[in-house]
Amino acid sequence: MSVNIIELKIIFGDIINGYSFIQTNDLSFYIKHLNTYETCNLDKKYKEYFNEALKSDLPLENNKLKELYEEKSWTNNDDTEIKDSKNYLDGLNKTLTKLALSEQIKEIKKQIQETELKIYNLNRKREELLGLTAEKYANKRLNEYYIYSSLYKNTNFNDKVNLLYNWTDFDDLEDIELLKITNLYNKNSHNFNELNLKRISLSPFFLNLFFLTDNNPVNFYNKSILELTDYQMLIFSYGIHNKNIIQENPHIDLMEYLENPYELDEFVNRSKAAKDLMEKTKGKKGTKYVVGTSSEDTEKFGLGSQNMPDFEKLVGKDFNTAVQEGLIK
Repeated sequence: MSVNIIELKIIFGDIINGYSFIQTNDLSFYIKHLNTYETCNLDKKYKEYFNEALKSDLPLENNKLKELYEEKSWTNNDDTEIKDSKNYLDGLNKTLTKLALSEQIKEIKKQIQETELKIYNLNRKREELLGLTAEKYANKRLNEYYIYSSLYKNTNFNDKVNLLYNWTDFDDLEDIELLKITNLYNKNSHNFNELNLKRISLSPFFLNLFFLTDNNPVNFYNKSILELTDYQMLIFSYGIHNKNIIQENPHIDLMEYLENPYELDEFVNRSKAAKDLMEKTKGKKGTKYVVGTSSEDTEKFGLGSQNMPDFEKLVGKDFNTAVQEGLIK
């Protein structure tokens, strides 16, 4: 369910602050948004947990796979199918960025959804067969440590004495308590999903500030680059992306895409594809228009006036010429 503009602004406030405040009937604490330096240091913990798993005789993923191959419950062909499906998906996504015609885009999107579902189901089966491996154990423990390192009693994050738990107490939490903390953490983290960050980056309350920064995040946050959280860097990069879109597409209204920013990316790709097609067919007979684009799209692409006909309905010599020349496949 999409959050409203007020909730987006609250999330943006958390991004600027670099933390979130959580309060329930029996708990209140702060979640610090970790920066690049902190997350790099946390990665050292992975090796520690990985070695711990090996000492506990948990199998390596590759060794477990060999067992599955011998049992024939999973095969090399299954792994190849996942790899080939991922390569096919990459190809579909690349193709999608080069299409201008809506019918072609619709068909490619359908193929993308089908391929993504196929990969998900294959991976799910693979993970179930693998069971608990050393790699899975290390990742699980690292995620727990990541949560532990983010929880504070107050906003004095420079002093580790203000952590909500010491490591021993956190590590000894009952499963039900750990689950409760993890669910609260995950629910909060979901606020900073890609969709919400992209929507914020299209909102006036963000853009009005961003356009004053000269594309410099230090000017925006008044912090060094290494001190910036992942969310702060992501939303700033989206701001640069949106600014470039405005400069390259002066006819566009970003607010049209506030509810679904992915449509903006699609528009940018279609616009580029349409302009490329026009350039390739420049001066050729029957190529005055980009067949398959509506008059509204054509105006947004900056290729013509609002009085141009709806070319979604146009099928004639222009279209046939483009097909014959290999411009539309």
